[in-house]
Amino acid sequence: PEMAELRIANATPSHSGTYRCISITRSTGEYRSTLSNITVIDLCANSTCRPEIHEICRGDYEMGGYTCVCDFDCANQQADGTGVCSDRCEDHGNECHMNIVSCFDGLERERE
Repeated sequence: PEMAELRIANATPSHSGTYRCISITRSTGEYRSTLSNITVIDLCANSTCRPEIHEICRGDYEMGGYTCVCDFDCANQQADGTGVCSDRCEDHGNECHMNIVSCFDGLERERE
């Protein structure tokens, strides 16, 4: 028998509920119907990731956990030659670079 898997992209807790699953056997035309209770949880809801240093929580729904990551796309932020000074008296090429440094070393920084 063929098995089908349904995945809901961007599921939220509001998608939780009772769903009816219907399977049909092609050769005989017989069908089976079952009810399933589905609970959608946000794996990042109680994470220990630190947004103040720009950590991002990534839920791993296959393994049932999460990872805190430093993931930045600074391609659109060009250094204009003036740089950015942080409240830690450091010079950075731009604000995105300052946030990368904060994320990796765990120290909060603000733009001066």
